[in-house]
Amino acid sequence: DDDPAVVHDVLGHLTDLWLAPFEQVLADVDVDYAYYWEDMSFKSGAMVSPRLFLEFFTPVYRRINGFFCAHGLDSVLMETDGNVWGLIPLLLDAGVTGLDPFEVRAGMDVAEVRARYPRLQMLGGIDKGALAEGPAAIDREVDRVAAVVRSGAYVPGVDHYVPPEVPWAHFAYYRERLAAIL
Repeated sequence: DDDPAVVHDVLGHLTDLWLAPFEQVLADVDVDYAYYWEDMSFKSGAMVSPRLFLEFFTPVYRRINGFFCAHGLDSVLMETDGNVWGLIPLLLDAGVTGLDPFEVRAGMDVAEVRARYPRLQMLGGIDKGALAEGPAAIDREVDRVAAVVRSGAYVPGVDHYVPPEVPWAHFAYYRERLAAIL
């Protein structure tokens, strides 16, 4: 039998557990931003409906992100993979200020995201497959994100980990091209 009260109770206790060490750390350490990981999407979309997100996740995120904000952290970044289009407005409403990694092959184009959500901080957004292909593909990727880089609040980077099939020469070329637009 489904029991939403149990889920709320569990999430409340987990939130207490997460915030307790942060309370101690933030009392002694100057921190520039918060960054946490929550994979809730895959290639074709979110693994949780907006209704469930609003009921269960929003109260928790507002509490966590409000805690960070109360401790002077203006940037609250979340790592979430896949196609997160449907969750962006919900995450912003819950106090998340930025997302990472904007997986290109899941339909997350940073130029489109910037146009729809100009205040969203972004990290990633460069197709890791382009690095394996070589200079021509790297040029296309860097050119594709150049205007977003100039718009600010965007740290360009590979849309996840650099795969092992990327030769060092391709990676070095990518970094040189990226440095030229920064």
